[in-house]
Amino acid sequence: TPMADVVHRLLHDDTVEHPAACNALRRFTVYPEVLLGLLWRVVHGAGARLHPYDFYLYAGWAMNGLIPFSVLLLTHLLTGSFLCSALAVLMVFANFTDITRAP
Repeated sequence: TPMADVVHRLLHDDTVEHPAACNALRRFTVYPEVLLGLLWRVVHGAGARLHPYDFYLYAGWAMNGLIPFSVLLLTHLLTGSFLCSALAVLMVFANFTDITRAP
């Protein structure tokens, strides 16, 4: 399949460091982009009429939506307290602009 060929070429890329081949996925950390590309192929192949820009934007929003949920889940697993979980999620929302930006 074409996607398998692309992944194979990324794993054995000899154009970056000629003549040695390197793993471009690990070297350039493009795992999220490859996963989104695979997901785009599935969504687009299923007949969804969505512009690629909108797809990438919605995927980013979905990933940012997982942050509060994962903090809630992790806090609940560690403490077992709903109050601690709610306070942790409130702290996430209070500092959301800070935790979603890279320094």
